[in-house]
Amino acid sequence: MNIYFHIPYCKSKCKYCAFYSETLPPPAEYVEYMLQEMKEILSKTVEPVSTVYIGGGTPSALSPQQLRQLVSTIVAECVPEEFSIEVNPADITQELLEALQGVTRISIGAQSFDDEILQFLGRRHTKADICHAVELVKTAGFSNFGLDLIAAIPSMTQECWEKTLDAAVELSPRHISIYNLSIEEGTPFFRSGLMPISDDEAMEQLALAQSRLNVAGYGRYEISNYAQSGYECKHNLAVWHGEDYFGIGAGAHSRVGQSRIHNLDNWHNWLAAKQAGTTIPQNVEYLTEEEDSRERTFTQWRLLNEGVTFISNAPEKQALLKTLLEQDIIHELKPHTYALTMRGTEIADSIISAFM
Repeated sequence: MNIYFHIPYCKSKCKYCAFYSETLPPPAEYVEYMLQEMKEILSKTVEPVSTVYIGGGTPSALSPQQLRQLVSTIVAECVPEEFSIEVNPADITQELLEALQGVTRISIGAQSFDDEILQFLGRRHTKADICHAVELVKTAGFSNFGLDLIAAIPSMTQECWEKTLDAAVELSPRHISIYNLSIEEGTPFFRSGLMPISDDEAMEQLALAQSRLNVAGYGRYEISNYAQSGYECKHNLAVWHGEDYFGIGAGAHSRVGQSRIHNLDNWHNWLAAKQAGTTIPQNVEYLTEEEDSRERTFTQWRLLNEGVTFISNAPEKQALLKTLLEQDIIHELKPHTYALTMRGTEIADSIISAFM
């Protein structure tokens, strides 16, 4: 079993972010009710918890006291094999890291190592903050940490991207995630009319990243993720392998049995429901057995070293497979097992949809 905790709070909103979050101090009862829900879930199953992931929003927007309460209770109740948390470099202090004792991997939202780019993105940290944060993390004994980076930023030169990659590698993280900047509706970037860079330019940046990171000892195991051997994110791998996961908190998603569940993006309503002891507001989608099986299988397209074992006599699926092979969008890893090529990673969502 895998559990995801969603912290829908940030100290400020980045110009590119379309995820649900609120820029206000997290109320104390939010953590208390998340833990209450976790205990309810644990009481209904004998299955052990394999992974826990705290994401957001910005989990490090919680106070050290709130984090200590959340982390210590999770460790005591779940004993997960892997326990991950996302943090903002500007938030990392010795006190915060002391509150994270029991966490096994830390994901640091670096995004760039260029101060002008960070300011353009609306981030509240600098390159110096990232380096200082990593130093604190290492000193505190957290050897398993990763860095998140953003590619395909319109104002970023190729030289700037190269320097960011080199700076990230120099800090020796175990894991590096690289996401293309997307200009989502409702964000400041969208409202300003900012235009994305071309697909070809984005591909060049991703190809450069793969080349440099491979040389530095990081394997690309998923579309957006690189890791040193043995340090792949087990929580995300579980999701891509089609395992169940429970989402806790306002805006969290769950995948349990043949159901997809989305807790609605409103922390006021979530808390009100918890206080009243009523069902939290959520959308629930029930899948047929066939739909569920297909969905859990084809999310594995994201795993570049594993791919999807695909055997189908349906003429339209065979034709699609043939076309994708001919266009170098997928390749055959072994008989009847296919994976995305570099070109295929750019249209992964379309490929997954086509096969489902």
